[in-house]
Amino acid sequence: MKKLRWRLFLHFSLQFLLVAALMVIVIFLTLIIAIGIYAEDVSQSNYYQAKLEAISVNTGFSFSEFSMNKDWDKDLEKEQIWVQIIDHEGTVIESGNVPGEIPNKYTYQELEIMKETKQLQDFSLAFYLETFYEVPYLFVLGYQDQAHLLLKQIVGEYGESGIIDEADQLKVENLLKKQKGTLKMICSPKGRQMK
Repeated sequence: MKKLRWRLFLHFSLQFLLVAALMVIVIFLTLIIAIGIYAEDVSQSNYYQAKLEAISVNTGFSFSEFSMNKDWDKDLEKEQIWVQIIDHEGTVIESGNVPGEIPNKYTYQELEIMKETKQLQDFSLAFYLETFYEVPYLFVLGYQDQAHLLLKQIVGEYGESGIIDEADQLKVENLLKKQKGTLKMICSPKGRQMK
């Protein structure tokens, strides 16, 4: 009888351990899949930020001195983006595919305004601060945001103090339809206001 109990104990203990191990594996695989799906979703919804973070990985192999790997900027022109790497003094130390009208040095105030508005001239911006080195480096990626440019055009041509005139609403709707865009209008007691 003692042998039977011992065999049953070993049998159920082994089954319990196998089921527990299987559950840990399933939970681990589910977690990996969920993280992968989340990362893909984030990179698709915020492509430029993900691109900038990927570029920052190309900072070479030195732990003390900042340098970019060779050909880090080869695809920037094809993707119609530009990148500047700015040191703690506001000086651009590395850049790729930057238009001529973009400055090579920034004041602290200019950088703050850029970070608040996420705009520089007609370019929308994405930022990444690399703090791995002794001194931080700011990565700035610029791109043409068509939605922002369209909104700017609509406000410039049809908006007056945030209001679109009744006569121009059809023109604005047609312009948005061409671009497959939408514009939400929030009505106030005084009239239609753009938001």
